[in-house]
Amino acid sequence: LREGRHSIPLDKDDMRPQFWFDSKNSANDVIENDDSKKGCKISASFTIGSERFSLNEDLDTTKPTLSRSRPLVKSADLVLDPPLRLGNVAPTLLHFPDLFEDRALPRLRRMQIIGLIIEFLSSLWFLLEKTLWMIERRCQVHLSKVKATPIYRGTSGMDATSEWRLSLSFTGHLLLFGWIPFPFISYRLPTFIIPQPHALLEYLLTEQPFASARLRRENISEEKIVVASLNALDSWSTNLKAVVTPPALEVDLTLPGGITVAVELLHG
Repeated sequence: LREGRHSIPLDKDDMRPQFWFDSKNSANDVIENDDSKKGCKISASFTIGSERFSLNEDLDTTKPTLSRSRPLVKSADLVLDPPLRLGNVAPTLLHFPDLFEDRALPRLRRMQIIGLIIEFLSSLWFLLEKTLWMIERRCQVHLSKVKATPIYRGTSGMDATSEWRLSLSFTGHLLLFGWIPFPFISYRLPTFIIPQPHALLEYLLTEQPFASARLRRENISEEKIVVASLNALDSWSTNLKAVVTPPALEVDLTLPGGITVAVELLHG
């Protein structure tokens, strides 16, 4: 990441506090002329493969295609070095319900007691935001790692489709009054705050990539978010290792006289 503070416009309302992160490296105070030490280095790794295969089996070209399941994200890690300081975390998390509609919330609202609790908390939303914001001004959030692991949630739908979700966990530390650190390791937020994405690629790479919530795309400035994210990048590189199997091909050819010739090509 490029050195400095970068804002990500997650809220369409410009009057609202926007989420930001600061990629300043503390080592810059000592090493000012070394450009390689400036900013924050992000290392992202993803493992995608079949459900019951190990990494070596996923990359084994002798494995037949029919023995492979639908591709899913088996692990994902995002490591930030040095830890990235985050700003306006509390207002951003409280704004997330405007961006994601939790699939379980309508059912919970129909339960009288829980519905009353939700309405009561909604009436105190403004006060809660101000209180958390005041706490955040005395307590800095530094994020060092994000990890996603697949979890199985049974089957859903008329066709009993297997439902795999990615559980997100966060590691970092809180810096109280600028000098007292409080670490948090593999901390998971409730899904009604940060929803769980799909693990299966066929659902993850769609307009609705979340399993536990519906993305409210009408409330998101996608172009502004993409532009702000690209402006924060300084340089990047990738390393890919994959085994790709071509899809099956079947061709039916009808010749003059009513003769039909069928050709089927299948790899694996």
